[in-house]
Amino acid sequence: MSQVFPDSGGLTFEAVWKIIRSPFSPEFDWETQLSESGLPDRVQSVVYLVVQRSGLMRYEKSAVAEDLIDHFLDGEERGVSFSKLIAEFGQPETAATLIRSSKLRSRPVFSKILRGGMWAGLAGILGYLGLAAFFHMGKPNPSVNYLFDLNEDIALIAEEDRAWNVYRESWTNHEFSEGPGGRFEEIYFRSDDPEEDMRYVRSDDGEQWDRAVEKLRNSQDLLDALREGAMKPSLGVELQSNPMNYSPEDRAALFPGRDLEEASQTFGVEGISEHADQLLTDSLVGILLPHIQSFRNASRILIVDTRWAIDEGDFERATQNIEATFGFARQASESPVLVCGLVGVAVYGIGCDLTDEILATHESEFSDDQMRRIQEAVSRDPAMTFIKLHGERAMVLDILQRVYTDDGNGDGRITPDGMDVLTIIQGMLAHEIEQAGGFEGFMQTVKRAAAPVALAFMPGRRDMTDAFNMMFDKAEDNFYRPLYEYDIAEIEEEVESLGHEYFLLKQLVPAYQQIRLAMFRTVGNQGGMEMAIAAYRYRRAYGEFPETADQLVGEFLDEIGEDPVDGSQLKYKRTEDSFIVYSLGVDADDDGGEAVLVTEGGFASPGAMNISTAADDLHPQRAGEFSFTNSQENDGDWVIWPRYSDN
Repeated sequence: MSQVFPDSGGLTFEAVWKIIRSPFSPEFDWETQLSESGLPDRVQSVVYLVVQRSGLMRYEKSAVAEDLIDHFLDGEERGVSFSKLIAEFGQPETAATLIRSSKLRSRPVFSKILRGGMWAGLAGILGYLGLAAFFHMGKPNPSVNYLFDLNEDIALIAEEDRAWNVYRESWTNHEFSEGPGGRFEEIYFRSDDPEEDMRYVRSDDGEQWDRAVEKLRNSQDLLDALREGAMKPSLGVELQSNPMNYSPEDRAALFPGRDLEEASQTFGVEGISEHADQLLTDSLVGILLPHIQSFRNASRILIVDTRWAIDEGDFERATQNIEATFGFARQASESPVLVCGLVGVAVYGIGCDLTDEILATHESEFSDDQMRRIQEAVSRDPAMTFIKLHGERAMVLDILQRVYTDDGNGDGRITPDGMDVLTIIQGMLAHEIEQAGGFEGFMQTVKRAAAPVALAFMPGRRDMTDAFNMMFDKAEDNFYRPLYEYDIAEIEEEVESLGHEYFLLKQLVPAYQQIRLAMFRTVGNQGGMEMAIAAYRYRRAYGEFPETADQLVGEFLDEIGEDPVDGSQLKYKRTEDSFIVYSLGVDADDDGGEAVLVTEGGFASPGAMNISTAADDLHPQRAGEFSFTNSQENDGDWVIWPRYSDN
């Protein structure tokens, strides 16, 4: 009888190699061995039945067949008939069972492990194929129109209250929204000094000033429309995820020069399914906001136009420009989309800078009525209303319905198209989108092959939705609370503490802490500027600045603004020739209006821990630019007024 494994116990290269090549090598073709043995057919039938029913591995069956062939041939040589040999052999089923038991007992441990691994691998492959089939059967089926909810309030705005009806024609004529005509590069000062390269031109900038004035002179229809439209209560543009859903007139104003008839907006990422691309194109993430972003440019244009108006002695136009800039902030933040609110906050800051600049240099030349109007423009729209969160909730829920299936009961599983959608979103968040070419294409293929595994570890739709809603509920409950009452960074820490399976949640959660601080910086600036303008109006009426802020309340100020740091009143300090308006600052104590000292690398107050900056390298922080960096290490206050600088 042949020896299946060497005497050494079988754990040799030869033994391992035999097991590996067993299923494929002709060496172990026992059926051919049997047919070429020369045994009669009836004997071959017995041998075949025994070997087949033994259920052994192929190399073992070969050895068993060889032993049985030798057994019957040896019997024939001894003169025993095949009939008698078959009778003495017994039942083939019984023989097969006994042979199998013997072989299994004699197998080395390695052989048993290898065989078990092979079966486990086969089961894994079959299981993965079943999982992949189940995974690829899933299709997202968005059923909730979140865009309708976002536009619901805008749709109710009366036509006469919509600024867009005023802006549209001039924006089209000047290609103001996206076209080169809207850039107004002439308003920027250009020099060889990188630090001065992007400041706005002034009347003493020679030829550059002349070019800017000429550009503005040729754009009077646009400037008039900006000033008129900004006084309207609302912008009045309903958001659309597909530009083709805008009217032809709106498309011409919003997307000048773009052939939207030939190809509507798509993300166009190679290697991504067309269905996934369309899912995202039709989502809230696909909304384009050229009109919102254009308000930044409009505000910058009015900075230079205001300087020109002052140069010409036209203080009414300067007043209208200041009013318009604050109106842009209101209109930009009208839609409850987070980026709209952030643009509104940024534009409001531009309005503050413009107001500071003009009043610091020409306050006495404005009329009493113009000063009143400027104060009303500053305070007209509460800064706390610029940032809205519910649009962000709608955006995330909209993404979920485009990533998961819907079982009709609020649950569902991740889908292939959903994985593609997540790939695009991840690229957008990282400011790049992976193209399916070269190594990136290979990696995309690998991701697709591994995608079904997501079913095993990624939370279902209900679990993900519940986690999102819990987080958003907590954010909405605490976002507008005073800074001293709640640190919203706790929400971000909770999200980070979630498992890796909630990576989608981690990617889509906004930076609430920084957004909230930006909002409260605007709140502080608004209250401080309103108080400062009221103080100027007081001096006009009584010949000198008030000694305390309380003297402003009633006639010039409804109430003193709240300090974002601790909830107390903003501070007013009378100086020899003027006054200072300030907040307590990040250290939360009153330093008498002394500004925090900073250096180019960040905060560096004298005596702060781990600070080695020389005193002559420090300068007061620019007023109005509140920051919470190293909060307990920086002595000083947040100065809100005055903050004008020629730089």
